[in-house]
Amino acid sequence: MSITSIASLYFKRRQKELEKHMNQGAALQAEVLQNLIRRAADTEYGRKHLFSLTKTYEDFATNIPI
Repeated sequence: MSITSIASLYFKRRQKELEKHMNQGAALQAEVLQNLIRRAADTEYGRKHLFSLTKTYEDFATNIPI
């Protein structure tokens, strides 16, 4: 197997990852937000701002002071 074919396989996989980020950006951001909320739910800040009850971005925006 040549270096060109190995690189081609790598870049095809990377291309699919990049397309996912381009086409599903909102879903990926929602997933990251949920992960962060879950991780912070047991902190003092998370308890104060109801992270355990936060399910959507709208909940988050309502409960977090700007």
